[in-house]
Amino acid sequence: MARRGDEWDAGAVPPEDPLRKEYPPLPQKAPPFDLDALGRISKPETRRFRWRRGRHRSPAHDPAPKVTTARSSVALLALIPAPEQCVALRDALAEGGAPYAMPPRLTLRNGLSMQDEGAWRSAILEVTRAWRPFTVRLRPPEVVEERMLSLAPVGDSVADLQDALGRSLITAGFAPRTGDVASPVLLLAGTFTGVTRSGLHELANAVRDRIRFPMDFRATTLYTVAEADGDSDLPIDAFPLGG
Repeated sequence: MARRGDEWDAGAVPPEDPLRKEYPPLPQKAPPFDLDALGRISKPETRRFRWRRGRHRSPAHDPAPKVTTARSSVALLALIPAPEQCVALRDALAEGGAPYAMPPRLTLRNGLSMQDEGAWRSAILEVTRAWRPFTVRLRPPEVVEERMLSLAPVGDSVADLQDALGRSLITAGFAPRTGDVASPVLLLAGTFTGVTRSGLHELANAVRDRIRFPMDFRATTLYTVAEADGDSDLPIDAFPLGG
């Protein structure tokens, strides 16, 4: 019924509501590409380009790794107790249940590349020739940071030698503090050798029960030992003090 002015026309048909109108379904469209063909596409072979010769040309072969010095060719400087003292420390660690006994070394510096032996050897000789032998006294074993069991030296004699070596190496062109041990200690065991945190404390008690402390030994020689040779006491070289 339509409205004309103020009257309604009973014979007019109201328009259809587009929201309620039924439309025929749209025909199904094919996919824009062949889905089965995607599985038949193979990965293209890796291509290697040869750059034109010039100042900034890239080599055709793979670049060499930046690190060329293996850890087996890196040495450390250390003072080593008398042979019978090393045997006693090893036996005490073994009886205490340590799965791996580290060679007893009072490390002063590490990270010296054997490729630079000519440079650091002269720097070490300048110190050792002028340094007199001295007695090293080691404290009872202590657990450090809940991850290392070590013996620390008493006094400043070992630290003074470490400082003199560091200054000489700096004069020879080595970067300051690079490879330096923060403080000289004789490392016995650690969590990295398979001992748990509680096992470190038990191992410290076992060493105290079997060895009398403080432990004294005469430092007459500074030794060079390979870092990667963790199972051996054999040094690479020896620098007699005062020699």
